[in-house]
Amino acid sequence: MVWLSVDEMMRLIEAHPEPFRTLSALLHGAGLEISAALQVRKRDIDAARHAIRAPGTKKFNRDRVARVRRFAWPYLEALARGLLPAATFFEGITYDQARRSLVAAREAAGVGEYTLHDARHTFAVQLLQEGVPHALISANLGHKDESEVVSATAVTRSTSTSGPDGKGESRERLPMNALTEPEASRENGRRDATNRAISELYKGLCWSNGEI
Repeated sequence: MVWLSVDEMMRLIEAHPEPFRTLSALLHGAGLEISAALQVRKRDIDAARHAIRAPGTKKFNRDRVARVRRFAWPYLEALARGLLPAATFFEGITYDQARRSLVAAREAAGVGEYTLHDARHTFAVQLLQEGVPHALISANLGHKDESEVVSATAVTRSTSTSGPDGKGESRERLPMNALTEPEASRENGRRDATNRAISELYKGLCWSNGEI
């Protein structure tokens, strides 16, 4: 799993031209899949709660409400100015165009191999490091339960295009605050009830600190 530090993420976002810069901020700031992000309309945003309605996609067949991290919200606000409620934020942008913009931004920002999907990894890992509950992260990502987050015990971090010897890409294994596989197995009996309770909490967007 490849993810970026906050500094690397912001360099990558800023290396994009608009509207790809805002698209990158949304992917990293809400953990949306690219197919959902490209469908977001102005009427889908909830400015009061820094939340967005993520349209259902082929993989995630139901709409969900996703919180948008504080750093990403100004990008959305700026792009929303002048748009009609039914207008999409990224009208006419295709997956291939978004991918090509990412490739160019990666080079400009000095970031190693990194895909559009990896933005979801960055979103999840950064929130795990900040102590946000696994179930809330999973809900934002659109997972049916928290098992995909809980079962991850280590990540591969992309740090730069140059390793210690100045050649190639530097990567390091970092432990994640998550259950081990046996511990996760023992949690299965309690997970369903926990997920139902967390889902009810999440519907009200009741994050512990009010923001993410």
